[in-house]
Amino acid sequence: MSKYLPWTLIGVALLTSGFLYFAPVTLGAEATAEDSYTIFVDNNALPPGDGTREKPYNDMHMALQAVADPLRDIREVQMTGTFIPVILDPELHSGTPEQWLTFKGWEGRPTPEFVGTEVSSGFSTNGTDYLIFENMIFRDAQAPVGGIGLFINNSEYVHVNNITSTNNREAGTCLSFSRHIIIENSNYSNNQGNGLLIPGVDDVIVRNSIFNENSIEGAYSAGISVNSSSNVQILNNEIARNGHNGLRFSSGTGSHIYANNRIFDNAENGMDIGEAPDVQILNNFIVGNHRNGINQQLYGTSNQQHFIGNVIANNQFVGLQLAVSSDNTVNVLNNTILQNGISGIDFTEQNADLRFHNNIIAGHPTGVVISRFSGDADIVSDFNNVYNNAENLIYYRGPARFGWEDWLMAGHDAHSRRIDPLFSDEMTCAGETCIQFHLSPSSRLINAGKQLQGSLPPTDIDGDARYNRRVDYGADEYVAPEI
Repeated sequence: MSKYLPWTLIGVALLTSGFLYFAPVTLGAEATAEDSYTIFVDNNALPPGDGTREKPYNDMHMALQAVADPLRDIREVQMTGTFIPVILDPELHSGTPEQWLTFKGWEGRPTPEFVGTEVSSGFSTNGTDYLIFENMIFRDAQAPVGGIGLFINNSEYVHVNNITSTNNREAGTCLSFSRHIIIENSNYSNNQGNGLLIPGVDDVIVRNSIFNENSIEGAYSAGISVNSSSNVQILNNEIARNGHNGLRFSSGTGSHIYANNRIFDNAENGMDIGEAPDVQILNNFIVGNHRNGINQQLYGTSNQQHFIGNVIANNQFVGLQLAVSSDNTVNVLNNTILQNGISGIDFTEQNADLRFHNNIIAGHPTGVVISRFSGDADIVSDFNNVYNNAENLIYYRGPARFGWEDWLMAGHDAHSRRIDPLFSDEMTCAGETCIQFHLSPSSRLINAGKQLQGSLPPTDIDGDARYNRRVDYGADEYVAPEI
């Protein structure tokens, strides 16, 4: 029989991960008593059966009736075939904390496909809790409003694993006013709107998934779009070739962690970041986007944002665009920012607290590496390497312009350098963009950075230990090869 352990949250110092452990049903050669916990649906089955493996139902309505039967104790529905839209009833089709309810593809059979229509989503929950969706396809929901492949609404404790969602008008999946959600190992591609839409959600983890070629329509859509949500983690995903922004976060509360993602070749910004009390942008590879690598607008108060350990390169406009106002704190630490079309970092700030350490900023052709409005910001900038850029490195967009020497005289970057980083020949590629950012053994930026103990993640962009000896400059922490 299929058994599921309760939802477990494991907290660590920087990143918080949720894990749901489950064991799949084992199907033997013949039906056993354990099959009473699993029913089977094949909409091509003729004649329709009684839901056993040998005689499956041929209609999802019959399966949902069986799930709702209190005498049956159904815990898993395995399916194959193509199905019309499904809506779960919260009174009849929820799992429990002890026994989650699973909908999944029938093992060894073609993956089930849930096809939306011009008026409905492919599969919808509304107040149903403790659910697992696994090995399913959601496609072709074309309703002008609500054209969503998988619509999870007002639900708690939902685990989505290994699904494909494609050609849906509004979103591949929408998580609306729900809590405690995991999405992993899934593929969201070719949706006209958002690949994944997350409005009004608390405690969601999205990891190890692909969000490519979405956002074909809709000016505010993206591969992943997050708004008015709290405690969101977007981890280790590929987000590429979307028609607008790769990842768009407008506003939220609690903690937001966006880490270890590969974000490339999106038609606008790689990441468009709004405000929340604690936002951490960590160890991402952001290259070849058609506007800014990261576009940040922080106009509220009492927020903290951390841009740490990212590679931001070959974006057509600015690598890291920061617009920061009153009583906010922004830390820009150990990033490698290379060869962006206009400038490496552009600050627009007033009355903010800004910290910039251990960054490598190199190869920008237009003469602007750091630009900023005049204001009363508290800027602490030191232990950075600024190399091979045009002459006017820092300027105010007011009446005066300052070069590097004027910047030093103002008390900034006393320990910073202007030397060749000496990257190794190793190329790292995302799509058609390939760059060199790993430090070679002869680089003078190895073990030369500001320690920043407790301010950095424990590992660099490659997963190597950050505090090996002294901290290096940039996103890569050099590790000597074993002899």
